[in-house]
Amino acid sequence: MESSGATIYYTTDGSTPTTSSSKYGAPIKVSNSTYFKAYAIKTGFTPSPVSNMSVVIKEKTVYVDKKAKETPPQKVTELKAEAMNRQVLLTWKDAPDADVYGYEVSFNGTGTINRVVFPALDSKSMMAPKGSGGCYISSLINDTEYSFTVKTVDTSAASTNPASNPKQWGEGENKHACENTSDKIFLLSEKEATTSDYGFPEFNVHGAGNARIRATTDYAKANYAYQDTASNGWWWLRSPYWTGSSEAYGIENGGNAEGRHAPVSRKYWGIVPALRITLP
Repeated sequence: MESSGATIYYTTDGSTPTTSSSKYGAPIKVSNSTYFKAYAIKTGFTPSPVSNMSVVIKEKTVYVDKKAKETPPQKVTELKAEAMNRQVLLTWKDAPDADVYGYEVSFNGTGTINRVVFPALDSKSMMAPKGSGGCYISSLINDTEYSFTVKTVDTSAASTNPASNPKQWGEGENKHACENTSDKIFLLSEKEATTSDYGFPEFNVHGAGNARIRATTDYAKANYAYQDTASNGWWWLRSPYWTGSSEAYGIENGGNAEGRHAPVSRKYWGIVPALRITLP
């Protein structure tokens, strides 16, 4: 809500605003779904038409790499939305689980959003890291209703098995799996790279059109990364091989993820970061 030199009055109960309504002076914080109506007045000018905006807040939990002994992560709490001009600030208190990976934020509006996102996530979703306490949703359209959903996503850092075959390697156990690290580049696990939730096919699917196929960049080639005749290469996953801590899983140039592993010292496999930033 923004209008230079004008006074803005608004309501949150669905009624038409008047000069007796609440006066806008700072970003508005809400903890529940809220329907705004507002208009602006300025001396010497005709009052503006009434503008409408809805902020709908929902909570939901999901989990990735669920094992028999695991339980779904808990929800975020104290979820609030602060409406601004063409953007909304969502804030929350993190779920108390020790193994939370992050928080997937999505909305049902039109167009894309500025976001940090998994390569295969929908353009209307973004991943907020654990500990962030919230995020901005920008490039929104004023006078438009949006519904926001925040999902708690459990970690799958210890996963070495394809999503469609959770006991393929080592009967589902991996003695060499470790906790999340502080590495600057975050890689997908084998389970993440073989799940339809992230837009990938089953682990043994390969060939043209496979979402796991990645082209080798000029920089990667200069650092000895492999490329085939179609300029595609192999790339590492963060899942360690279940029989030895010196090997890790990866994706072959044709997109196959079925048991592809190698010593981590191998130089011709490339890196595909699991996060990217999309700028306006």
